[in-house]
Amino acid sequence: MFAEAVSTIYSTIASTTMPLPTYPWDFQGQRVAAPYLMMMVRFLRGKQVIDYSRNKSLEGLLIFSHFYPTGRGQTPATTVATALDVIFQDKKLGNLQFYASSLSDLGQDPSDRTLTRTDYSIPFKFYGA
Repeated sequence: MFAEAVSTIYSTIASTTMPLPTYPWDFQGQRVAAPYLMMMVRFLRGKQVIDYSRNKSLEGLLIFSHFYPTGRGQTPATTVATALDVIFQDKKLGNLQFYASSLSDLGQDPSDRTLTRTDYSIPFKFYGA
């Protein structure tokens, strides 16, 4: 069920016009110059549920880390978060139900001080068979 949830999320993103180039969190190839997004799916511990009808569901977080040049304030982060909200917030896409998002400013990226990082996260529930 985990693999199906991740596959559904990735295919949803692949078929959507994203506001910036988007890469999986563990991407090792050449990225475009900032700004860009790195994406991760995190499942919440203990949140696989079987309801009274024996239907399974998983809860998790879809996290986009937004990297952009330092010194531009919060405008780039809030602009991208607004664009991501249009795609995901409170939307039902197939077996995925997304909820309200949050935005966390993480400051300068420790591995590249010329970039600032913010994390946009949005909880979801994936309904399986």
